[in-house]
Amino acid sequence: FVQAELASLHQTHGRESLPCVCLRYASRLNSGVRGQLRVLERVEFWIDFICANSQFPASERLRVQFGVATLSDFCNCGCNSFAVAVPADVVIEPIARPGTPGGMIFESAFKLFPTGKSLEILLFSDTNGNLSYVEIDCNGNSEPVPDTIQINGPPYHVYASSAVAR
Repeated sequence: FVQAELASLHQTHGRESLPCVCLRYASRLNSGVRGQLRVLERVEFWIDFICANSQFPASERLRVQFGVATLSDFCNCGCNSFAVAVPADVVIEPIARPGTPGGMIFESAFKLFPTGKSLEILLFSDTNGNLSYVEIDCNGNSEPVPDTIQINGPPYHVYASSAVAR
């Protein structure tokens, strides 16, 4: 059983990024801007949640990618998605086979407790095989991701592309 309290990023409709927010996961944000801190807390929660619970085949590689990447374009429509950019000058093991066209390489879906709603996590890679986007949806992005995430057990659905590093 996993439970966490999350700050709300919900808005009624639309997909906008927070243009002034560009964070490094490994760095500490020294800012008094409360909204940016909530975004950082939520993103840190999702990074830990994904690496610990999604059953990604190379979770340590994924964690390293998050650790060196710049995170941006935090969607505030309620879906909790964000962009990931691994710097070109950083040499790390890719999470997908380099040279593939990129796109969605992994999906993991959980049943939320007690509602039974579906929480979906989709990971995308770029042509270098590095993580490029994290999409987090509730019920196929038909409603906002809840502030409190409670899952009971492992994902009910896991898909890994043949391009995923193992």
